[in-house]
Amino acid sequence: MKYAEASKTWKPIAVIKVPVSVWAQSWDERPTEETEIGFRSLSELELSEIEALARHRASASYPHGSERDALWAAEFMRHMVAHAVARALCRPESAAVLWFEYPDLVALRAFTPEGAAWLYARFEAACIAASPLVSDESPAALVVALGGLGGAVESLTPARRSQVARHLRAALDAAGA
Repeated sequence: MKYAEASKTWKPIAVIKVPVSVWAQSWDERPTEETEIGFRSLSELELSEIEALARHRASASYPHGSERDALWAAEFMRHMVAHAVARALCRPESAAVLWFEYPDLVALRAFTPEGAAWLYARFEAACIAASPLVSDESPAALVVALGGLGGAVESLTPARRSQVARHLRAALDAAGA
C-alpha cells in the first residue's frame, strides 16, 4: 500500500507533540526538536508478542528470577513499556505507517526510561479515550437518572438486580465513595 493511500485509510487514535527529552541522547537518529507523532492501537497478537519478548529478555538478564523477584519484574516492565510504545508509535497522518521501521530493534535504544514511561502514559490514555466503551455522560446526570429509577429496580429479576448492584458498587469504589 502506498503512503498516500495508507494515510486515508487508518487514522491514529491520538496525535501528540513529543519533547526532545523523551529520546535517548545515545540514539544517533533521535529528533533534535519537538516532534509530532501518532499512536495506533495494538492487537492482542502484538501484545502477546511484546509480553513474550519482555519475559524472554527479563529471564535472559535474570536467569534465576521470577515474577516475584523485584529485579526481574522491573526488567520485564522496562521491556514491556519500551516495546509497546515502539510498536504503537506511528506517523501522525496514518496509523498504517509505523514510526520505526523495526520497532523491536530500537525500542530500548530510542527512549530514555523516563521518556518511554511518559509516552506509555499518553498511549494508555489515548487507548482509553478511543475506546468504544467510553461514555460522554456526566456522572452527575447518571446519579440523577438513578434517583428516578426507584420502582424500576424492583421489577428486575434477582440476577439483574445483583448485576446492577455489582456495577454500581464498582462505580462507587472507583469514585472513592
